Amino acid sequence: MRNLKTLAIAAAGALVLALPLSALALQAPERIIRLHDVQGSSFQAPDALFPEFRLRTQFSMLEANGAIVNQEVDKAALRFAGQPFAGSAGKLTGDWSMALLVDTSGTLAAGNGNADFRKAMDALSRQIDRAGDNVFMSLLTFDDTPRIQQDLTKEREELKKKIATGIAPRAGAKACLNQGLFEAVRRVKDLPTRRAVFVVTASQDGCETPSAQSVIDLAKQNKVQIYAVGLDGYAVSKAALERFTEPTGGIALMTNASESIITFGNQMSLLANQWETAYAFFPAKGPQTAEMIITLKSGTLITKTLNFDVDKDYFPPPKIALKGEVQALTSGLVFNLDITTKERIRRVEARVTDKRSQAEVYRESLLDFAPSNTIRPTKLEIGLEYILTVIAFDEQNRPIASDNREFAFKPPEFTLLIERVEAPTFQGTTTASQSFSVTVRASNPLAVTRYQLFLENPAANNAMIRESEVFLEAGRPLLIPAGDLPNGVYVVRVRALASDQPLGADAAKSAPVSLVRPTGLDNFIRQARDNPLLLLGLVAIVLMALAVLVAVIVLSRNRTARAEKVVEAALPINPRRQAAPIEPQVAAVPQFGQPPQQPAPPPYVSQHGAAPAPPPQAYPSGPVAVPGGQAPSASLRLIQPANVRWEGRVSTTTYTLGRAADNNGVLPVDGASGVSSRHLVLSFEQGRWFATDVSRNGTLVNGQRLTPNQKTPLPPTAMIGLGPTVQVEFRT
Repeated sequence: MRNLKTLAIAAAGALVLALPLSALALQAPERIIRLHDVQGSSFQAPDALFPEFRLRTQFSMLEANGAIVNQEVDKAALRFAGQPFAGSAGKLTGDWSMALLVDTSGTLAAGNGNADFRKAMDALSRQIDRAGDNVFMSLLTFDDTPRIQQDLTKEREELKKKIATGIAPRAGAKACLNQGLFEAVRRVKDLPTRRAVFVVTASQDGCETPSAQSVIDLAKQNKVQIYAVGLDGYAVSKAALERFTEPTGGIALMTNASESIITFGNQMSLLANQWETAYAFFPAKGPQTAEMIITLKSGTLITKTLNFDVDKDYFPPPKIALKGEVQALTSGLVFNLDITTKERIRRVEARVTDKRSQAEVYRESLLDFAPSNTIRPTKLEIGLEYILTVIAFDEQNRPIASDNREFAFKPPEFTLLIERVEAPTFQGTTTASQSFSVTVRASNPLAVTRYQLFLENPAANNAMIRESEVFLEAGRPLLIPAGDLPNGVYVVRVRALASDQPLGADAAKSAPVSLVRPTGLDNFIRQARDNPLLLLGLVAIVLMALAVLVAVIVLSRNRTARAEKVVEAALPINPRRQAAPIEPQVAAVPQFGQPPQQPAPPPYVSQHGAAPAPPPQAYPSGPVAVPGGQAPSASLRLIQPANVRWEGRVSTTTYTLGRAADNNGVLPVDGASGVSSRHLVLSFEQGRWFATDVSRNGTLVNGQRLTPNQKTPLPPTAMIGLGPTVQVEFRT
């Protein structure tokens, strides 16, 4: 019993909890959007450079039970490809042209059909005013053929009388629903208003002429919405009516004759409560899907999935926007850009204007613009306020987007630290292995255009070693060649430069670094360690030498043994016999007429030594050509700009070219030309010329862009492009 009581209490509690939830569900039913039309098209505003895709929708909002949502739309949005697009929303207010089509076939002529027909017609005549005053209406009936009962009019009284008492079902008449719908659509399809057909029927089509699809196609082609009300208890079904209403944007409802007044009122109210939204965005060509989000005045959200076709690819208009603050450098500015449709922007122009005087103090055109950009105006005064303006230009050099930002020029104090110095390893023949490798950290690295590096000798009161001084572009490895420096302790000094002006108070200084050159034995051991094949070869040579030595020793011992045996056999001891006197041996004198003695073979000459000179009678006498490198010789001539004359003669194996005064070739152009302080390095190796791009804006050789910091062979004649505007002719 106790368990039963417990279960009863629990069940009662669950029921109490469930009742509020059920009530809440009834109070807040789900609302739906009924789409009447979805149409997309291309649109280009008069002042726009690029077209956009406009998507328009017409819809009604219904409660879950089919009743009209009596709330205003606050705002509309579209979510496409994960991005939101704001839209416009408004109530449709244009005129309607609507054909009322009533079933007068024999379906409603027998039994209770005539009474239901009268109830339905009375309800319809009472509710047509709910469609609004802006609706033109006509009345048609259908049985075995469609008949016009009232032409299109806005006068309602005569129409109401005709509906209530002027029409009746015909006993035995067939129900040609499709034919009636086709005629009703045909009568409104060309009218310059919104168009609809409203059919009331108890019958399905019994004639099959024309086809249902023909009716649907005609309605869709002419944007005619078909609305339908079917009477319960007769042959018609909701599915049969939805075949016409769903594709055309209308609604089908079923009702009995007694409650038809509510259904007719709701359907007519749909015509007076339709909304339209419009969205502009940039989709790709083909079938697309988006989500429409409607926000009501009450804050309620209603969503609907939209399916539509796009005729071509649409691209958002190019945009640039300054993002964040303009950063002041010691000798320049850094600014960030938010870029849209970059492929349609040819260049970005940066302009700096004095805020107080509105005078332009700097302008630079950026072809290689990026999210982060650096410009180097030289006339900015610390503490003054300026305006940075960026303008995007298209391929026709038309300005298509711009933005500006105010800033105060307050560059930070520059600091430079040497983080690490690695002494030369002398392992291999690369430049890095023969140089001091330096790693630095700058407080503002974007301000640095190049570095000055040199060594000091602590043993000579920190005297600067002039031959160690090098100037290197920012971004390149910082290397100081060891050259012929003797072993010892050195200090590395590094100074940062901006437009050939020093940054910071003094050059950064490293801890003492030891230079130790390897001995010949060290090199031999290292080569043997690094080259297993060489080590195996040395072991093989040693083993062969040992084998030869052993063989020589063995042969020597065998010969000695044989010689001892021969002497013992040839000279036996005989004490009773005196030895014959020994006569001195005389060298034989060659006789006249005998062949001469063969000359000794020529001495062995090493493969690495010089070949013996040919006999005089075989070759003519004269100097022999000695192979060696020819002297470098080339010329440079400035072609563009044409109004500036400059020529240079290249007679050294390494030749630098740029704007800075420490180059071998100093071009008479300014920074606006795109030529870097040090732009190009020409080198002559083994009788060939090479070019190395060390610039910021790139180098072209006969129209081909060089890979930065990589040697590229030069033909005997070449046109070299330095940056976007300067061209130099190279000839050997």
